[in-house]
Amino acid sequence: MAEVAKSVHYYGGWAIAFLVALHVGAALQHGFIKRDGVLERMLPGRGSGR
Repeated sequence: MAEVAKSVHYYGGWAIAFLVALHVGAALQHGFIKRDGVLERMLPGRGSGR
């Protein structure tokens, strides 16, 4: 059981790190390549105020 828990913990950590990197990359793409205002709306103190 401990080995299974270790494996789940290890691969789960990598999966979360991958998803965070993917999310940051997508946000940067919106901010610097597409320039469609999505990144600005995500930043605190900016955007539509909703």
